[in-house]
Formats: sequence, structure tokens, C-alpha cells
Amino acid sequence: PNFPYNDPLPLKVEEGLAQLVAFLFLNDGLDAIVEETPTSADGEDSNGSDSIPTNARLRQYFRFCIETDEGVYGEGFRLAARGYASMGIQELLYYVALHRDFPPL
Repeated sequence: PNFPYNDPLPLKVEEGLAQLVAFLFLNDGLDAIVEETPTSADGEDSNGSDSIPTNARLRQYFRFCIETDEGVYGEGFRLAARGYASMGIQELLYYVALHRDFPPL
């Protein structure tokens, strides 16, 4: 398909899609990583210290940051996530490529 690529996407659309892909990667794109330091279920290491976050906690933190951002990144992510939930990633990207905006809600 011939998509117009002369003009950049609006910032909200560009950053929203980038945040959506990051969020999906944090959810499903990483295999479970074996921790080098034995940890308990609550994230404390074998010495009783919780100064070293687990990979699961880091993923949770970054997903939370993406979901709750108040700026253009967060607003764009929420619009992209609604589009993704209703049409999937391929159709969403195709729609954005054609219309340079997210689908109407």
C-alpha cells in the first residue's frame, strides 16, 4: 500500500503507538527470566533486603508508569490501547497509516 510518509505523525499518535508497543512488550514480549539472586515471593532477597527489584516488579512498575502518565505519552497510549482492544494491532496500524489518527471511539 502507498501510505503517505512525507509528514510525520502527530506527536500524540506517534508516542501513543510507541507506548502501546512498549506496554505489549512488557506484558507478553519477554520470557520469564530466572533471577540470579534467590528471592522470596514478595521481592526480598535472601538477606531480607528489598533493595533489588525483581524483573516482575520492574515490569509492573513500567506498565503502571505507561498507564498513568498524564502527558502526551499517556493520552496517546490510552487512545492507542482503546483502538488495539477493539481492532487488534494490525488493523490499528493500518488505520493510523491511512488516517494519521486513532479510530473514533
